[in-house]
Order: sequence, then structure tokens, then C-alpha cells
Amino acid sequence: MKNLNYTPMGVLLILIYFTFGCTPKSERNKKAADENVTKSRENVDVANENLRQAKLDSAAEYQSFRTQMELKLKENDQKIAELKAKAKSEKRDLDAAYAADLENLEKKNRELQSRVVTYKTSYADKWSSFKESFNQEMDEIGKSISRMAND
Repeated sequence: MKNLNYTPMGVLLILIYFTFGCTPKSERNKKAADENVTKSRENVDVANENLRQAKLDSAAEYQSFRTQMELKLKENDQKIAELKAKAKSEKRDLDAAYAADLENLEKKNRELQSRVVTYKTSYADKWSSFKESFNQEMDEIGKSISRMAND
């Protein structure tokens, strides 16, 4: 008879243990999950803010680059015009090769002006590539103008 008294007591203790022992653990898991969700949302907010700032920085950098390049392109136009005027003032006839070189420089300069004005800011890798190739072409034109001025 004693065994029967312990069995219902054991079952009762087991039920109490599972009822009260498991509930706080699941609540702790829920609380930890809620904290993880909150941290994840904060991380997403920080990442979005960083992205927004990077876009603003990129746009500001592009605008600065564009302004500088437009000034250099205008200087190129002036130098080319000076080369033409110098050739005319010396009353030397522009030989065909010299005239073609000047026309080619003018054409390249206009193309670069168009590219810098119509460029749309986009991903950083495309911007870096654009900037690098544009700078190379600007250097080439500058060297060509200097070379022709020294001839």
C-alpha cells in the first residue's frame, strides 16, 4: 500500500516540475529570441544608415570630381584655341596633320565633357572604374596639348 502512495506523489511531483520548471525556460528562450530580433533590427538600421551616408559621400565626391574636371576641360578648350590662334598669328599655314591633331583633341575633349556631365552615380566599383579611365584620358589630352604647344 505504501508503494501506491508514493506513485501518485511521484506523478504529482513530476507534473509540478514540468509545469513550473519548463515554463521559465521557454520564457527565457522567448526573451532571448526577442533580444536577438531587436539587435538584428538595430544592426539593419545601422547598416541602412551607413549605406545612406556612403551614397551621400559618393554623391559629394562625384560632384567635387565633376567640378574639377569641368574646369580642366574648359582649360583644355582654351589651350586648344590658343594653339589655333598662335598658328594663325604666326601666319603659318596649318599643315594637315597639325590641324587634324587639333580637331582630334577638340573632339576628345568634347566627348569627355559629355561623359562627365551625363554620368550617373552608381555603385562604388563602377564609380572607381569611371574615375580611373576618365583621369587617364584627361592625362592623355593634357600631354598631347603640351606636346603640340612645344612644337
